[in-house]
Amino acid sequence: THRPRSLWADAVCINQRDNKEKGHQVALMAKIYSNANCVLVWLGESNGAIHAGIGCFRRLADAAWKYGLRYNKKVDFDSSNAFFTQDWFAGLWIVQEYVLTSSVKIYSGPDVLSHQELSLAGSVFLLKLVRYHS
Repeated sequence: THRPRSLWADAVCINQRDNKEKGHQVALMAKIYSNANCVLVWLGESNGAIHAGIGCFRRLADAAWKYGLRYNKKVDFDSSNAFFTQDWFAGLWIVQEYVLTSSVKIYSGPDVLSHQELSLAGSVFLLKLVRYHS
């Protein structure tokens, strides 16, 4: 609030009904995201299942930070599914948004999840799946 900042909102800055314009802008996104200090992802209004999913990821991330990549048995697969089936995750550009910038904050209603929390939670989650199927 105490300094000017530049914001770029793809849903506002790109005519979503014009495929030619979208194609041109998508080609520029790598440069935009790699120069961003932080990417803010708005998933929309939250609901109980998504709120629980964010809580699940936060618990997994806490377990990873405190104990290394250990699994928390309180994983709720329904809430995780609710989180990952939101529209943003279907976009092809999310890899650029997530990988090329130094910081990502994912907002869903009042909940905020950092890219560090999501990455750590995903690591714990994947390790458990690998161990389960081994």
